[in-house]
Amino acid sequence: MSEADAKKKIDEDVKEFFAVRNLKEADDYFTDLPYEHRFRLVDKLVASALESKEMDARLVGGFFVQATINGWCTLEVF
Repeated sequence: MSEADAKKKIDEDVKEFFAVRNLKEADDYFTDLPYEHRFRLVDKLVASALESKEMDARLVGGFFVQATINGWCTLEVF
């Protein structure tokens, strides 16, 4: 996957994540993205959470907890 394709997918996934707010489906955002682009997803989610309300920041935090527990997001990605 090219960098441009990854950025486009991440933009779409982040928009969907905040619209749907469903952590059960959120693992797909990592598993559908090649490992070398996962840091971009982390960056986009953190930036979005910082610009949003506390409720969105908690949602992103829950997403990272879940993704880490399931092994989709390692410390190297951060």
